[in-house]
Amino acid sequence: MSSSDTDETPKISFLISDKKKRLLVIDGCIHQQNKFTAKVSYWLCESKLCNGGVHLNSDDQFLKYTENPHTHMSVPERLEIREMLTNIKSRVDREATAIGQIYHEELVTANLFSKFAFDN
Repeated sequence: MSSSDTDETPKISFLISDKKKRLLVIDGCIHQQNKFTAKVSYWLCESKLCNGGVHLNSDDQFLKYTENPHTHMSVPERLEIREMLTNIKSRVDREATAIGQIYHEELVTANLFSKFAFDN
């Protein structure tokens, strides 16, 4: 699952968890910070049954994958929902717009209606 076979640096982004902690998104998988030192931060896959992990430097730049690969496929829908919820929480903190309106607008923007709609 990891891109350790290539020399390309993977795309890194961050989300905010429900507990206001940073979550690392890399290769479509979400990671939680396990520990850190002055030079390196260690991240583990959020799936409790997976030992996949990543090391970043103190500037949040990719260093390497751990020796343990992910034991599951990434779930893009899970990531899309997490990103949408992060956007909602951010807007609720910044704007005076009603929460229901923000939620509706973010659902429309994320285009999740058509992705998860059921045919009758």
